[in-house]
Amino acid sequence: MRKFLFLLLPFSLSAQVFEADTVQPRVLTIDQDSLHVNLSFEPSQGLVRGEVQIWGTRLPESDSIWLDAMPNIDVLTPPQFNGGSTRWNREDQGIVIWPEGDWDEGLIEITYESRPFKGVYFNGWNDPDDRARKQLFTQGQGIDHRHWLPHQDAQNDKLKTSMTIFFQDGFDVLGNGRLVEKRAADDGLYWTYAMDHPHPSYLMAFVIGEYEEIPMGETPFRAVYMYSDHMEDTATTYYANEKIWNYLNDRIDYPFVWPTYRQVPVANFPHGGMENTTLTIYTENFISNQTNFNERNYVYVNAHELAHHWFGDLVTVPSSHDFWLHEGFATYYQMEAEREVFGREYYTERWMEALHLANSANQVDQFPLQHSRAGTFRFYQLGALVLRALETEVGTYAFDEAVESYLDEHAFGMVTTEDFKSAVEESCGCNLDAFFEGYVEKPFSLRGNLEMKEENGRILVRVRVQNELGNPVSIRHLELRLWTTLIDESPQSTTIDLSDGDWWELDFDQLAFVEVDPENRYPIQWDVDMEGSGSMYAAMFGSYASQHINARHFFTAPDFSEDALDILLSRIEVDTRTHAVLDSLVIHCPAKYRSHLMSRWIVLDRLLPSAKAVSDHWDFTQFDRELMNDIIKLLQSPNSREWLTDQDAFYYGLAIINANPRRVVSVLEAWEGRDGGMDRNVELFRAYLVTLVKGTSDPEGLPLLLDRASPSYSDDVQIGAWEILSLLDYKEKDLRHMQYRALTSRHRHLRNAAKRYCLEYIEEFDRESEISEIEFALRVAESSDVERVERILGIELDI
Repeated sequence: MRKFLFLLLPFSLSAQVFEADTVQPRVLTIDQDSLHVNLSFEPSQGLVRGEVQIWGTRLPESDSIWLDAMPNIDVLTPPQFNGGSTRWNREDQGIVIWPEGDWDEGLIEITYESRPFKGVYFNGWNDPDDRARKQLFTQGQGIDHRHWLPHQDAQNDKLKTSMTIFFQDGFDVLGNGRLVEKRAADDGLYWTYAMDHPHPSYLMAFVIGEYEEIPMGETPFRAVYMYSDHMEDTATTYYANEKIWNYLNDRIDYPFVWPTYRQVPVANFPHGGMENTTLTIYTENFISNQTNFNERNYVYVNAHELAHHWFGDLVTVPSSHDFWLHEGFATYYQMEAEREVFGREYYTERWMEALHLANSANQVDQFPLQHSRAGTFRFYQLGALVLRALETEVGTYAFDEAVESYLDEHAFGMVTTEDFKSAVEESCGCNLDAFFEGYVEKPFSLRGNLEMKEENGRILVRVRVQNELGNPVSIRHLELRLWTTLIDESPQSTTIDLSDGDWWELDFDQLAFVEVDPENRYPIQWDVDMEGSGSMYAAMFGSYASQHINARHFFTAPDFSEDALDILLSRIEVDTRTHAVLDSLVIHCPAKYRSHLMSRWIVLDRLLPSAKAVSDHWDFTQFDRELMNDIIKLLQSPNSREWLTDQDAFYYGLAIINANPRRVVSVLEAWEGRDGGMDRNVELFRAYLVTLVKGTSDPEGLPLLLDRASPSYSDDVQIGAWEILSLLDYKEKDLRHMQYRALTSRHRHLRNAAKRYCLEYIEEFDRESEISEIEFALRVAESSDVERVERILGIELDI
């Protein structure tokens, strides 16, 4: 088959200097085949007790075995090797074992206990009021399991894992793989989970808590979990769960090889979610109801973590050098699934957001996508956009076929960018050296310009794409959509070879406007320059991407009128979950048309979801009294909760207060019963205003804030309450002692927030007296925690 050079990038970026990637896969000292660990806990002490067994195969170049084990792991009995004693040594970061005699296969057994600072997290066990949710959960990526489990903690060593966990009755215990056994004992239950296939050890996981199980499927067994007091939120939290499952399985078209799949929320999770093999753990902040679903929901995390079960769990990169193959693929399929769930308009907004984030990375540094220091926005967003461009270049059929063969050939193994590139080249019968060099191996950022003009009765169009150094870029499959009239229901579409950047003369008597890349296939930031009213027409009638790109020119077109504005608004779905076009209109709308826009929205009996942009860019003092009253009535209407999120109600209310502080009582009434979701941010700010307006004794003000500042609530709620109390200049001992105790937290966000406030107190109050207060607050803390507090605050404690 003839080989096509689909993309020719004459990049001068080769002259651009970036630090070479020196990251290499971990040098292994043993090939771990399987691991089993027996676990029990003392939750109030943050203590893990374990007995681990590791079966492994000897590597010819290694005369000793290194197991990662942080200093907080205490080895209780000398390690055993193949059932007998062996020479070993405890070092600062691990354990060294020197097996004696000839051996090909080995069994290592270690009994230990640990108070982990990372890897295993304990929620709610030290709440003095006993109101907090009691949970244990793991988070191992990248190398945090070595804080509680001695083993070779290496991403490039896959092994089968199993665990038996003993815990008191009344709690659910979830783990990787199949539930092999659930056995009762006198004072609790034993739960045994096992994996049928190898996976990286950083994906080992367990969750212990109180949940309701909602089965979703039998082959494989699938279930989602919810708190019993939030069962009414199950449908919104797991919205489109089955559609996501079916879409990804059908689209990826390689079997879901794992025996089970569970999804479970926890409090204080350090990330949005984690794709632990067969057990996705996600932050409870994604638990949503009707009033906050549009603002923050679990759909994209759901799709992202499920996609990882193919990309990251099934095929794994040996080092962070190729990390984009994990996150780029997961983000690509996440966005594809979101399009299936919410539609093309929503997908376009996510695509534009991804492009913005990817471009923002280039304002910081110039690392390529294939680099261990590429960073989050490149690994995730740029990786997804590059895969979208690659799909366009080779065609969806060849792309999907390549993905399937890539997974099939490397299942349960390691992969690199070269492995994926080879699979695509074989599928499409083409050479992709230039594509991967330009998009993956070198720094990448593209800007495009579309110009349309009429000259001597001819219609001329020019499209140019340049990299960040101003060098032209050739693209073979760039779509142009040509509208000859505004009522054209099927505009002509052509794919151009963007190799010379010259003007094209188009054979039309008239041309209303032109759209470039209307389906968002290439990661290009477009500028559009169309003479006359072309940009206005594109904003009114074009694709969602064209609406967004051209909205900034909308109000400056020669033919602009309020009628044109009404046409554009009528074409935007009132109940859309997308904000980008509306936000762009808000940002660029001249002051004289803002009342018209707001009045139209009120006539629709709802405020469209662009409240953040309105609050940031519009001055509500421009509105007359009648219009302000109408806005407040809408906010206060009982049915507003059906279409207005807590966050939107918050931003509209904030704009009203900024315009007229006397309206604060009306806004407080509108916010009543709105909490903002699991982090309660609206509730907390409302309590702040109540305190200012009604005084410190009102139960919905300061007393509520002090309650939410306590360890009975999640870290996000506590930190939010602390911030509001700081605005009120509240620094009494009850709050300070909460924050001093939080200095020993394993959750870094809470600990860092506590550190910031405590350093301020030491500086502001009498230093010696404040140190005495800290000593009192930490009087029962573990010595290792006391030492850590001394270190982070730069003080000495006498405890």
